[in-house]
Amino acid sequence: MDIKEIWVKATSKPHHTILSRIGVARIIHPEEEMGIKVAQSLNYPMVNQYMTIGHNLYVVEIKITEKCQGISIEALLKEAQDTIDPLLVRRKRTILKPVELSFVLETGDSLILAGSLNALKTIAPRLL
Repeated sequence: MDIKEIWVKATSKPHHTILSRIGVARIIHPEEEMGIKVAQSLNYPMVNQYMTIGHNLYVVEIKITEKCQGISIEALLKEAQDTIDPLLVRRKRTILKPVELSFVLETGDSLILAGSLNALKTIAPRLL
């Protein structure tokens, strides 16, 4: 049939083990993955979207609220700016990139950041 890659849903850890041993290219766990997304949304309501890019690195979209109105990206990331990279800002229908650390955020902006989960967690209290 010349199938190059097979994706399979695993229903348990033993099922995952069996699938990996028979060479399945991609094993998915939709219920587990959705549970993680729901838990993250409850813990970090300011995060609109996030995506893992492997090796404990994430890309997150953060909606800027009134609490962060008028502060620079540098001030927002002060303790973690060496380990979190601002990728872009979406302001209304405009995408602003590359983003300077001196860029001042406004309510309603979406800030896209990349970094480790631990580094991203350090800035979460400033966003609530």
